[in-house]
Amino acid sequence: MGLTLTDAVTLIGAHTIGHAHPSYSGYGTAPTPTTVATTADLQTNAWDTTPQTFDNQYYRSLIGVKWVNRGDQITHTNSLTDWLRGPTPNIMLNSDMVLAYNSSTVNSFGVLNQNCGPYTPPPQSAFVGCQAPTDGSQPNTVSTVQTYAGNNAAFLSAFAVSFKKMLSVGYGASYSNKLGAALVDLDLSTC
Repeated sequence: MGLTLTDAVTLIGAHTIGHAHPSYSGYGTAPTPTTVATTADLQTNAWDTTPQTFDNQYYRSLIGVKWVNRGDQITHTNSLTDWLRGPTPNIMLNSDMVLAYNSSTVNSFGVLNQNCGPYTPPPQSAFVGCQAPTDGSQPNTVSTVQTYAGNNAAFLSAFAVSFKKMLSVGYGASYSNKLGAALVDLDLSTC
């Protein structure tokens, strides 16, 4: 496809908006019927606390708070694993967690109530029950996550480039000629 690992880490940042839907994916907590949407309702099964805003909060949440592996408890009757954020109804999936934490550490994924985060760079090494993926068994994506967590403008700029690149897959370097017009650049500077 021509996308790099950095493109993949950048594009998964789209999780900053929206929610997991248990009825479709099996992940998350089934919503309770309500007539008035509350702030907590908006955050249920969201990857961060601002699911209605396109920003770097996904990355900030990933490495900035404690996540608890829920495993196969509560609402799950299968082998699905999701991670809960403290008292909030936010979640992460293993596909999110491996961007910042090593799934092959002693307290491996699948261990109920395992804790990960918050991350602080060495020498503090404050991974709680998890380690950074630096042992060569996984691509090191931590530096990209840290960059985006600390710099919203860098995330938005990189996302615009990676998204355009993703849309042009199959058209090669001269995609604008094949489409008859150039793809419009995304301006996310107002986000």
